Amino acid sequence: MIFTGTSFFSPIPKLKTPVDLKPWGWTAADAWCPAAIPALFLSLSGPVEGWETGLGLREDEAVILCMIVLWGIFAARAVYNFGYKREHWTETLGLTGGRGKIKTA
Repeated sequence: MIFTGTSFFSPIPKLKTPVDLKPWGWTAADAWCPAAIPALFLSLSGPVEGWETGLGLREDEAVILCMIVLWGIFAARAVYNFGYKREHWTETLGLTGGRGKIKTA
């Protein structure tokens, strides 16, 4: 959050509200993922003691599927926060997109 709040990657540091703290920026995914992913894992790898339902996958397969789901959730969150257009990403990452050079001195 310190990098997005102070723009340390920018040639001229400026203070702004971090994307993580904007409305629905990170609160939704970070709030429900810790509860949903263990339930998904147990549903994939079960039945286990205390969790009588499940698909019966091996533990490593369930972990891989949970990681794919998490990757999708957080990639979708980034696209939602930063926009889906190329200009949004090049501006956010400090890239010029080949249209000019950044003066450093």
